[in-house]
Amino acid sequence: MFYPHGLNAELAAEVKKNVHIPVAVVGAISDPEKAEEIIASGKADVVEMARALIVDPFFPTKVKEGRDEDIRKCMRCHVCFDTIINTRDTACALNPVIGEEELYFSPPAPPAKLKKVLIAGGGPGGMQAALSAAERGHEVILCEASSKLGGQILCEAHVDFKKNYYGFSQWLIHQLKKHDNVEIRLDTKVDSKLVEEIMPDSLICAIGDCVRPGKAMTAVHHGHYAALDL
Repeated sequence: MFYPHGLNAELAAEVKKNVHIPVAVVGAISDPEKAEEIIASGKADVVEMARALIVDPFFPTKVKEGRDEDIRKCMRCHVCFDTIINTRDTACALNPVIGEEELYFSPPAPPAKLKKVLIAGGGPGGMQAALSAAERGHEVILCEASSKLGGQILCEAHVDFKKNYYGFSQWLIHQLKKHDNVEIRLDTKVDSKLVEEIMPDSLICAIGDCVRPGKAMTAVHHGHYAALDL
């Protein structure tokens, strides 16, 4: 993640000067604008993607439909490399469905009863839990003790090589705002009094997010699967 995005584009341009066949380029290309710039400038004829399609398999479809803001972008943390090498499986820090595709293409049966779900913590785990629960039809109340959603990911806002990590928090916020069944309460600490006032059917505690990518994966995935259990 310390290298520039699209770092191989200049190398592809040099190759293209010396051959008469189409040239493809791959490597840290996760923005539609960057891909378009590479092709439009003539540096390469084809843009290939690997990790960008692991974190969001529907990247090309979203670009085609003009939904760039819905693209979940790779933060180049190498969790996918680590899991493939060590377990021969595939995982992604930001996409809990990869490696568990049956949960997406053959999702759990609809909940027998729609519930009121209270979520404590507006970091990546809490927001993912809220998003997954909302997609299943539950009424969701997401509470964050501070004035902003994002948890400790917010500290990455001014770190250039981690811009996509920070961007993931903004992607989650954008997705949550699409759901009418999600109420977001900022500056709201979840305590016993609030629980008694709201009387939720389920309470999800997501108050331990950390900025390390491995911990981010744990938070996001636990939030997702906690919601699927409802």
